[in-house]
Amino acid sequence: MRLFEFGGPPIRDRLRRNILPLDIEIKAIRHSIDGAQARLDALQLDGSLSRSIDSTCVTRTVEIENLSNYIKLYSSLLAPIRRLPVEILRIIFLDPDIHNCQYPQPDPTSMTLPTVAEYKPNVVGAVGYHWHSVVCETATLWSHLMVHLNRGRQYNTLDVLRIALERSQNAPLHLQFHTADTQDLTVWSSLDGNILERILENCERWADIDLALNSELLDRLSPAQGRLRSLHTVTFRDTYHSLYLSPDPPPPSTIFSIAPNLRMLRLIDTSTSTATSESIMPILPLSHLTHLRINSSCLASSELYHFVVQAQNIRDLSFRVQGGGHKFTGLPTPPPVVCNTQKITVYGRSADQYPELNVLKSMVAPDLETLFLVHCKFRNKLILQSFVERSKFNLRQLLIQSTPVRSADLVAILRLLPTVETLTLADLIPNAVTNVLAQSLTIGAEFSADEAVLPNLTALCIDGVYLVEAGPLLAMLQSRVAPPNSTSRLRDLNIIMRNVVVSAARLEEFSPAAKMALKSLRFVCIDEARRNVVIEFGAASLCIGRIRLRRPDITDVFEGEVV
Repeated sequence: MRLFEFGGPPIRDRLRRNILPLDIEIKAIRHSIDGAQARLDALQLDGSLSRSIDSTCVTRTVEIENLSNYIKLYSSLLAPIRRLPVEILRIIFLDPDIHNCQYPQPDPTSMTLPTVAEYKPNVVGAVGYHWHSVVCETATLWSHLMVHLNRGRQYNTLDVLRIALERSQNAPLHLQFHTADTQDLTVWSSLDGNILERILENCERWADIDLALNSELLDRLSPAQGRLRSLHTVTFRDTYHSLYLSPDPPPPSTIFSIAPNLRMLRLIDTSTSTATSESIMPILPLSHLTHLRINSSCLASSELYHFVVQAQNIRDLSFRVQGGGHKFTGLPTPPPVVCNTQKITVYGRSADQYPELNVLKSMVAPDLETLFLVHCKFRNKLILQSFVERSKFNLRQLLIQSTPVRSADLVAILRLLPTVETLTLADLIPNAVTNVLAQSLTIGAEFSADEAVLPNLTALCIDGVYLVEAGPLLAMLQSRVAPPNSTSRLRDLNIIMRNVVVSAARLEEFSPAAKMALKSLRFVCIDEARRNVVIEFGAASLCIGRIRLRRPDITDVFEGEVV
C-alpha cells in the first residue's frame, strides 16, 4: 500500500511551522489516512489471531507502529484549529478566560472598566511550536510583569524581565512589585539596581503599577517622574514595616505628581490615620481620578473623606472593610462633602462591630445612579435615609446582597428610592423577601392603602431562599408585567428561588403575559423535593444580577461585576 507523502518539507517540519496543505493535497491525505486505518485494523486483527512469535510478527509490529504514527501526524495536520489565521489565534490567546484570571481596569478615555487579564504566555506557548511562535509575537501577552526585589525569587527575575520587555514591544506595561518586608538599605543588591534600571528604561509605557508604600522603592523609582504619560492605574499596598512611624519621615514622593492620564487609585491595607497616610502617601493628581477603590482592615471615615475632598471627579467609588472599624466609632464625623460619584459600592465585613454605612455620613452625591450594598448592616437606617435626603439623587440601580435586613426595613429602604429601575436582591436572610415585600411591590393591590414602591421598576432579580409564597410573588409579577394606566413595566426578570412550590397551572397562567411583555425571563423555583420548575427565554440580561467576587479568599481591593 502506497501512502501519501509530501515532496517538499517533511510532515514534522510542516507540523512545527504549521505549513498547511493545498486543497488537492487534503483530499489525497484523507484518502491515504482511510487506507492506513484500514490496513492498521487488518494487521491488528491478524495479530490478535496469531499467537506465534517469529520474524513475521516483528515485521507486523513495526508496520503497526509506522501506520499509527502516520495516522497521528497527518490527522494532526488536518486539524481544524491549524487553519485558524494568526489574527484569530491572537484574539483567542488574549481572552481572559484562557488565563483564568482577570480584573477590571479603567479606560482613560471613558468611564467604563474593560477587562484586562493577568496573562500567562508561558502556559499558552507550551502547547506547540506554532502556538509558541504566535505567543512570542503577541506583545500584549508579555506586558504584565512581576518584579521581585530583595526576595528569594529574584535570581531569575532579570532574565525573565529582559525577555518580556523585548517581546512586549510597545505595549502598555502592567507592573507588580514584590519586595521584602524591610527598609534596611544594605539588602538592596546590585541585581535589584539592574532590574529597576530595566524597568525605568520603559517608564513611558507604564500603564498600571502595583507597589507597597516603601519609601526606598519610591525613591529608586523617582527618575520616572514627569515621564508617566501612559499611567492610568496606581495601587498602593501597605506593609507591616511601612506602618512604623519614623521620627523623621521622608518627604512624600513626587514620582506620580505628573500623570495626566491617571484615572484609578487603589488603596489596599492602608493606614487609617489621616496624618499617617499623608506622611507615607506620595503626591498624586487626585483631581484626575474617576475610580477609587479602598480596601482596608481598619477603614475610618476620615481616610475616605481625605480623598473624596480632593478627588471630587470620582465617578466610581468602592470600599471594602475587613474589620477593626469599631475602634474608630468615637471619631467625630467630618462635614459632608459634595462629590460627583455616579456609582458607590459598599462591601462590609458582615460583623456587628463595624458600621459600614457611617462613611455615607460625610457624603453628598447628587449624581448617584448606582448603589451596591454587600455584607452591610442596617442597624442605623437613619444614616441611609439622611444620605438620600441630603443628596437628592435619582438612583437607577440598587443591589442588596448578603445583607441581613427584614422585609419591613427593606420596604422602608425601597420607599426612599422611587426612581430605581433595576433592583437586585441576592442571598439575603429568609425573612427579607416575604409576602409583605411582594404586596408592597404589587401595582393596584386592593389590600394595600399605600402606593406600590418602585413605580419605575423595569428589571428585577431575586435570588435566594425566602419565605415569600408563590401566590403573592406571581401576583406581583403579573401586575408588573402589564400594569394598568402606566408606561413603565417590567422588561427583564431573573427569579431563582428555593423551597417555593409553584403549581404548573399558576405558571401557565403567568407565562403568556410574561412572554408578550418581557425581553428576558428566567424563572427557576426549586422545592424541597428538588423538583425544578423552570421558565426561561430571551437573551441573558446584563443589567440585573449579583456581585461576584473573583477571589474572595484574599484581602484584595474589592473587584466585582454584575452578572
